[in-house]
Amino acid sequence: MTAYAKILYPTDLSPEAEVALPHVAELATRHGAAITLLHIVEPIMATPMLNDYSMHVDLFDRAITDAIAAAKELGPKVLSKHIGPDVPTEIRVVQGYAAQEIVDVAHDDGFDLIVMATHGRSGFKRFLLGSVAEKVLRQTSCPVLLVPMAKQD
Repeated sequence: MTAYAKILYPTDLSPEAEVALPHVAELATRHGAAITLLHIVEPIMATPMLNDYSMHVDLFDRAITDAIAAAKELGPKVLSKHIGPDVPTEIRVVQGYAAQEIVDVAHDDGFDLIVMATHGRSGFKRFLLGSVAEKVLRQTSCPVLLVPMAKQD
């Protein structure tokens, strides 16, 4: 049986994404693993059509800073719903593109397993929004456990 020492739990911090947490908790408890909750704040792109570009860049920077602060505050609350105090946890909030950041963090920090929820989008929504889970599966060498959310067609 494979032992997992470090489990990465990437999440958008939505209540629906918490469907993966019982699996994360069970695996961490069973294997004595540490859990890292990873939240990615995607960059906000300024458009050249805006009149005062520098003002909008300042607003975007502030929005990103606020999103990072909110995620750092919410992360421990999310984990505490399912993870006991005896399981080592870490909250990490980074800025970037979700799939690439998940793959990079998993590789660079030597995670043994990625456990994440998948939105289950299909059709046009999947075409427009892409699938972070699919990109992670294709790009990482780390095992990935995907937990489906309720179907959202």
